[in-house]
Amino acid sequence: MYYSPIDLMKSMFEVSFSAEGSNNRAKEEQAYIYFGDFMDKCEEGEIECKLHDILVFCSGADHVPPIGFDTTPNITFLYSETSFLPTASTCDITLRLPTTHNVFEHYIILGLKGHDGFGVA
Repeated sequence: MYYSPIDLMKSMFEVSFSAEGSNNRAKEEQAYIYFGDFMDKCEEGEIECKLHDILVFCSGADHVPPIGFDTTPNITFLYSETSFLPTASTCDITLRLPTTHNVFEHYIILGLKGHDGFGVA
């Protein structure tokens, strides 16, 4: 079975949402929607980031291994009033997305393209 790069990226992450009905859940769902839109723009070449940049940032790998990663890539969420950049742990392949949406795309690009490695912007 063939998966397009965008389908592979969207399906490989497990998302860790807060409990349904919690105050954080709505923010997390909105951030995840923004991130899905962001990945679509990456795939369509509408912005300067590529899906490859997301993969490298969160995993340190430049491609998905043929048998997949040892651990399931995970998305969690950041709650900060002072930092809007995404972070990642390449050891357990966790991508932490900001929940502030006013300039989401700008800060995701800055984080993905402006890091020195190991998922730290």
